[in-house]
Amino acid sequence: MYHLLALLDLISPKDRGSRRVARNVRYGPHRRQALDIYAPRQAGGPWPVIYFVYGGSWAVGSRSYYGFVGRGLAALGFVVVIIDYRLIPEIEYPAVIGDCTDGLVWVLEHIGDYGGDPRRVALMGHSAGAYNALMVLLQARQLP
Repeated sequence: MYHLLALLDLISPKDRGSRRVARNVRYGPHRRQALDIYAPRQAGGPWPVIYFVYGGSWAVGSRSYYGFVGRGLAALGFVVVIIDYRLIPEIEYPAVIGDCTDGLVWVLEHIGDYGGDPRRVALMGHSAGAYNALMVLLQARQLP
């Protein structure tokens, strides 16, 4: 199924109202602790931020499959962050939630450099990614 997402991303039209402004930005020391950032093309901002976490049963997936999500939402006036996180069996639960939390902490500290407003951040996820986003919010006391 995830190969179909990669194909969808490859063949989907690239919205001219958005652009990827950063690729493979590190938020932690591990290879998979990286993120991509998409933003509106037009001048303005700071823009509200959407922090997107994909699903995949914590065992499969890649932020590269979801560029169409980043471009589509950025064209609507958001800065969009799509993260990768370490997968099973490299890690065990709840380390995946820790990775998602670390990614969000990076966003809160650095998104202003990319045109985003760190005071207006929404979390969004697909499947297991929605669960991850909810768990990060429930642990919000640990955020700066």
